[in-house]
Amino acid sequence: MIGRRAKPLTQGDADGDKTSSRREPPTAEHMLDVLRGTLYASPFSVFSGVRSAVGARVTDLGIADGVVADTSHGERIVLRALEVKRSQSDLAAELADPSKALAVGRYCETFELVLPAPAKNFLGSKLQIPFGWGLIEVDGPRATRLKDPTNRRAEPAPQSFINALLRSAGAHVRPKEHAKAAAPERRIVGYVSGDVVILGPCLHYATRPRAKNASIWLPCFGCLAEEPSHSAAIAAALDDADPEALESYAVQIARLLGRRVA
Repeated sequence: MIGRRAKPLTQGDADGDKTSSRREPPTAEHMLDVLRGTLYASPFSVFSGVRSAVGARVTDLGIADGVVADTSHGERIVLRALEVKRSQSDLAAELADPSKALAVGRYCETFELVLPAPAKNFLGSKLQIPFGWGLIEVDGPRATRLKDPTNRRAEPAPQSFINALLRSAGAHVRPKEHAKAAAPERRIVGYVSGDVVILGPCLHYATRPRAKNASIWLPCFGCLAEEPSHSAAIAAALDDADPEALESYAVQIARLLGRRVA
């Protein structure tokens, strides 16, 4: 079993990984799912693909990647807008006209940008987060808030927007149930921290239920999405391998390198 703490990659590992930049980034729905289990777990509810209104006569329609309903404020519900971006081009298009986000954002007290790790690769001198926006980085099953958003006064949400929010809730639940049934089961082969575990042999991260008699087999959404193995899990597997296993890994790596050269 892989050790309890997944070994982080060193700078040398990162510099040597020439394929990481070509890996497919996680989907927007995957990143929202991570938020549902971390920063925005209960008492929050995360809705995806939220329209600014529903109806045949809607003008200036806008769609937010995500909206968080915060029910921790007693009698009132605080809404928080999320924009999830998977590429620099997608992010550049969004930041070129931040006012587009106001179609839904006007009803929200905060606005946050959600990016795959490392977020610094998406931002730079040419791409700057608009004033007041927060920044969240998603890395495997983890989400880290890198910048807090600024609270602002939101417009009262009209019934047409509430209807759109509720409609997006129903659209989210049904596909999620089917995805869980379709995801292949993988065995827990290691622990990272808290409820985060490593599944094998795929070496994807997953979140383990907190039930006392929870199964050591979990559905692997990483396999379902055909995502690559998590780099930190690979590093941990190599770190814990015995000489025989290391030799087997070396043979596989040499075979893959030879195939790419050819």
